[in-house]
Amino acid sequence: EVKRVVTVVDASTFGKDWLDTRQAQERNEERRDEIAAHDAKNTARLENVGQLLAEQVEWADAIVVNKTDVASAEEVQTTEAVVRALNSKAPIQR
Repeated sequence: EVKRVVTVVDASTFGKDWLDTRQAQERNEERRDEIAAHDAKNTARLENVGQLLAEQVEWADAIVVNKTDVASAEEVQTTEAVVRALNSKAPIQR
């Protein structure tokens, strides 16, 4: 039985990936062969990165924003704004 869903988002890339899912798609395309060799199901999952990002945040009971030490202040602000827009109820921890 699942009691809580915790989602971890990367402050240095999440906001940018959400605003431009093509960038996330391209990063995943670079690893497609490696991922596909590991698990054929993952190939299909890479097709819509934006939807996956949104679903993970929307369903979360708690959200952890990590890599704030390597993200710029603007990246952290954008990440938190996108996270809050997708899920207004879950607490956000840095």
